[in-house]
Amino acid sequence: MRPALTTFLAAHAPNALKRPPFTTLLDAHLWMWTLVTSPSTFRRMLHVHRSFANLPEVSLGTHFYGGISYLRGRKELAHMHGDGVLDAHVGTRRAEALRGIPGIEAHHAEGGPGWVTVDLRGEVDVDSAVSALLVGVNPEI
Repeated sequence: MRPALTTFLAAHAPNALKRPPFTTLLDAHLWMWTLVTSPSTFRRMLHVHRSFANLPEVSLGTHFYGGISYLRGRKELAHMHGDGVLDAHVGTRRAEALRGIPGIEAHHAEGGPGWVTVDLRGEVDVDSAVSALLVGVNPEI
């Protein structure tokens, strides 16, 4: 599967374009594009969105690089981009363990500590991936 557009842009776009409002506008268009071109991916995205948005004390925000952020207080638990890329902060140890689950990989842009990525465009078992991520971001589950 080819890299998601957000992954490509994170690696190749000029820094001036990697900030709002460009990222917000691009991501909004990606949500619409995904709805039209890949309804199955869009359905997986909605499933993930409902799972994270329904966590206790979680609020929604706009991610700096485009997408929906899932926040608990000021801490970002996860964010989802409009092309079906879900990034979650689960902690360094948990991230290493989760990377063994099919469909969960190191963060698509930085690979940076404690973040993992799920590409919802593929044949990923969304229920298993979401369950694993929810335990990572919400250990009391």
